[in-house]
Amino acid sequence: MRYFLDAEYNGFGGELISIALVPEDEATAPFYAALVCAAPTPWVAEHVLPMLDTMPVSRSELVDPVLIDPIVPGARPHNALNDATALRAAVLAHERRS
Repeated sequence: MRYFLDAEYNGFGGELISIALVPEDEATAPFYAALVCAAPTPWVAEHVLPMLDTMPVSRSELVDPVLIDPIVPGARPHNALNDATALRAAVLAHERRS
């Protein structure tokens, strides 16, 4: 599947403000996130920030993923998607109990 990428920056060569990955398959959800822009250029403040349509997050929330990989057997062993789905269910259930 192809993904289409676009990003907005704080001026030419400036820091990243937002990023979007849109899959070719319209049934698959796109990824879209915006970062806090503390010192936008005047043009960015007028033309980009009002168009974000999402709440900006900190850089650490966007670019510091936490990878979790304990052994949790899925319904179909050795199927990465199934194992990851089972892992997600186990971790979220544990977090709800905590």
